[in-house]
Amino acid sequence: MKIQLNQTEVRCTYETQPVRMTNRLRNILRALPFCVGLCLSFLPTEWLKAQPAFFNFSYNGPTTLSVGPNCSSMLQGNVPDPVVSSTVGATITMSMFDETASTFNYADLFTSGTTAHVYWFVKDDAGHSHTYEYFINFVDNSPPTFNLAGVFDTL
Repeated sequence: MKIQLNQTEVRCTYETQPVRMTNRLRNILRALPFCVGLCLSFLPTEWLKAQPAFFNFSYNGPTTLSVGPNCSSMLQGNVPDPVVSSTVGATITMSMFDETASTFNYADLFTSGTTAHVYWFVKDDAGHSHTYEYFINFVDNSPPTFNLAGVFDTL
């Protein structure tokens, strides 16, 4: 097939018979599959490799953390790292907390009622990568305490 384009028409030649099309919509629709195929050929291959099927991901830690006496708590030191393995026999080269996607630091303090949306980035030596996500809620399970020292002295 041979395609010739100019401003007013498209000429397509199939074997030996030229076909003349002057309808602009038909021209666009005819060229669309070619353009889509051409555009897809320029996509970075990293996007095509970012698929969760290349990894087994498991977060076995708590999904709820209690805040301490100072009414705050952090992820660091309180939750285990997720367990990640390759499903294609590749070696995991990077498994880490993604601070940019999570929009907080792993050592940041969270108050009661807050939910941490955690993103975990994984990469292997075959060029595959994926970002997993999970949530951890922070709650206050401590009963309130009252300091009444001196209250009755002023009555």
